[in-house]
Amino acid sequence: GALAEACDVELVFDFPSRFWGGLVAGLSDHRGSTVWGRLFEIFGEDWPIVQYKEGGITGMCVERTVRCRLASGELVEATAFTTAPTRRSLDGAISHDFVAALTAGARAAGLPPSWIAQLESLAD
Repeated sequence: GALAEACDVELVFDFPSRFWGGLVAGLSDHRGSTVWGRLFEIFGEDWPIVQYKEGGITGMCVERTVRCRLASGELVEATAFTTAPTRRSLDGAISHDFVAALTAGARAAGLPPSWIAQLESLAD
């Protein structure tokens, strides 16, 4: 996948997860903020698998459009998953295990060191 920066969104820990033992992250609109990741093209026949794994089938998450800036500077639209409005809750602590997994994934994906540092600060 291509290195990409989702524009005008931020991570928000708004989904209580029994699996992760605390709140895990979704996306929220926030002008001027960015979230780093990798952008992949998913072929149509594979999309239902992604929807299932992201919790779209169970209503845990919903699809949303995000604008992403690629390394070339090109802006593209992409689909991301975020917490379903009916499932949002800010009650509870952030899952440290989730933050550790997110940080490890960011390192493995070669995301910018400044983004990794930002993720690490969430564990404090």
